[in-house]
Amino acid sequence: MLMLTTFGIAAAFLPAVKRWTGVYETGEYFLLVFCVALGLQADFSQVLDKGVNILIFTAIALPLSIAFHLVLSRIFRIDRDTFLISSTAGVYGPAFIGQVASAINNRQMIFPGIALGLLGYAIGNYVGIGLAYALQWATS
Repeated sequence: MLMLTTFGIAAAFLPAVKRWTGVYETGEYFLLVFCVALGLQADFSQVLDKGVNILIFTAIALPLSIAFHLVLSRIFRIDRDTFLISSTAGVYGPAFIGQVASAINNRQMIFPGIALGLLGYAIGNYVGIGLAYALQWATS
């Protein structure tokens, strides 16, 4: 996964790759297919039996992280549109940036929002896998 992410980032700097058309839409399609396939494998009885703590953690952590983002945005005087786009990119990913930018009538935020969401995906891959290895090492 990390090699795929690294090669993807490196390939993005190649001029030939920059000329490709329809790449974002194709990537989003594959991402949605992956999410649907993963979701179809979910066994909600196991989630309710064994995953209640994870659901509670998520229900607390997500609103708190958005509130923390709001507080930092106020401290650093980040404007409303930038806050909404960056929050959407962080929580929902780049797929929803276009809809939010259209809703707030600021289509100039689409490219930075998508770039921020994709950067979040890339960083998340490295941090997530690194954290998994750290936890595995700590528990063994």
